[in-house]
Amino acid sequence: MILGKVIKNSTYLFLSELIATLVNFLVTLRLINHLGTNDYGIWSSVQALPVMLLILSDMGLNSLMLRIIARDVTQKEEIVGKFILIKIFMSLMFVFTLALLVLLIGYERHICSYMVVVSLALCFSALYEMLMTVYRAQEDFKYDAKMNIIGKVMNTVFILIVIESGLRIGGLVVALVLVNIIMLMLILKKYVADNSIKLVAMSVKECVVIVRQALPFAIISFILPVFLQIDIIMLSRLKTYESVAIYNAPYRIILFLYIVPYVLRKAMFPSLSNFSTHDGSAFQNSFNYACKLVILTGVPMAVGIYLLADKIIPFLFSDTFSQSVVPLKIMAIMMAMNYVNSIFNVTMCSSGKEHAATVLFIFATIFNAFLDFLLIPRYDFIGACIASLAAEGLLIFGGYYIIRNTICELQLDGEYVKIVLATVVMGTVVVVTMKMLLLIQIVIGILVYLMSLFFMGVITHGQINNIRKLFLEKA
Repeated sequence: MILGKVIKNSTYLFLSELIATLVNFLVTLRLINHLGTNDYGIWSSVQALPVMLLILSDMGLNSLMLRIIARDVTQKEEIVGKFILIKIFMSLMFVFTLALLVLLIGYERHICSYMVVVSLALCFSALYEMLMTVYRAQEDFKYDAKMNIIGKVMNTVFILIVIESGLRIGGLVVALVLVNIIMLMLILKKYVADNSIKLVAMSVKECVVIVRQALPFAIISFILPVFLQIDIIMLSRLKTYESVAIYNAPYRIILFLYIVPYVLRKAMFPSLSNFSTHDGSAFQNSFNYACKLVILTGVPMAVGIYLLADKIIPFLFSDTFSQSVVPLKIMAIMMAMNYVNSIFNVTMCSSGKEHAATVLFIFATIFNAFLDFLLIPRYDFIGACIASLAAEGLLIFGGYYIIRNTICELQLDGEYVKIVLATVVMGTVVVVTMKMLLLIQIVIGILVYLMSLFFMGVITHGQINNIRKLFLEKA
C-alpha cells in the first residue's frame, strides 16, 4: 500500500537523519571547543560561502532527474548519461565562480585557498548526490539512509583524527576532501554494479533546454542555504570571526533540532501533492494535522531552551562562548517559528503555489540581509539574531496569508490551547527545578509535558496503540 511505503520510507529517513545529525552535532561540539572562537569562526566562514553557492553545481538537475526517473525508471541510464556531463561542467563553473568571488570580496589569501579546496570537495559530493538521486527516485531510501550514516560516521572519524593530531583548519579541509572522495567511490561502485554508464552526447541547445526545465528547482534550492548562511556571511564581513563563532555555536544546536520539520516535510510532500489534486478534504486535514504536530513539538522545545539557555551553553561549550546565551534564547523563538514555516512551505509547494513560496522566501532573505546590514554594526551577533527572527516572522505572516487566501483554512481548535497549557506546566516545573542538573531537568520537563498532554486528552490510548502497531508491524 502507498501509505505503508510512505511510512516505511519516512522511518528510514528519520532514523538515518537522527543518527547522522546527532553524530554531526556531537563532533561539532568537540570541534568548537578544540578550535576556539577565532579559528571556529574562520572554519564557519570557510564553509558558509561554498555551501551558499553550491547550487551552481546542480541548478536543480537532481530534482529534475528524480521526477523523470520516478515517472519512468527505464530512462535512468540515459538520463544519467545526459546529466552527468552537464553536472561536471557546472561543478567546474561553481569552483571558478567561487574562486573569483572570494578574490573580489577580499578574503585573506589563506582563507581563499581553503574555500577553493572546500568547493572542490563539494563537487565530489555533488556527483555523489546525483548518483544517489537514481536510488531515491526508485524509493530505495534504505540504501540512502545507510550511506548517510556511513558518511557521517566517516566524517566524524576523520575530524577526531584531526583533533587528536593537533591539526586545525588545514587538516579539516583535507578531511572533507577525503570523505567526499570515498563516498563518491562507494556509490559509483554500486551504481556500476547495478547499471551501465552510457555517456550521451548532446548539443548546446539540448543542454539549455534541460537547464531551463531544472531552473525552478534551482531557484528554490538556492534560496534556502542563502537564508540559513546569510547571517554568518554578514557577521564575517561586518564584525570579527569571534562574533561568527559566538553566533554559530548556539545556531548548531538549533540546526540539530530542525530535523523534526525536515523529516516531516520530506515525508508529507508526496501525499500532500496527491491530495491537492484528488482529495481536497484529505489535503486540509493533513495540513492541519501537520501544523498541530509542529506546534506540539516546537513550542515546548523553544520554551525549554529559552529557560535553560544559561545552563545549556556552559554545559556544551567552553567559557569563551559565554556570550552565546542570549543568541540561543532568541534562536529558540526562531526555531519554533521555523517549525511552522516548514509546513507552510511544503503546503504551498505541494499545491502548485511554489512560485508564491519562492517569491516570499526571496523577499524574506533580502529583508534578513537588509536588517543584518542595519543591526550588526551596532548590535553585533545580537543584531544578526534579531534579523533572522524578523525574517522568520515575515515568512509566517506571508505564508499564512497565501495559504488562507488561495489554498485552505488553518483550523484552530481547543487542542492548541491544551498544548499551550501543557507547555506552561512544563515551563513552571523547569523554573522550580532550576537547581537540579541540566539533564535531569530536561528529562523531568519532557515527562511532565507528555503527562500533561495525556491528561488533557491531546494524546490518547488509541494514538499510542496505533504508534505501537506501526513500529511492530513488519514491512
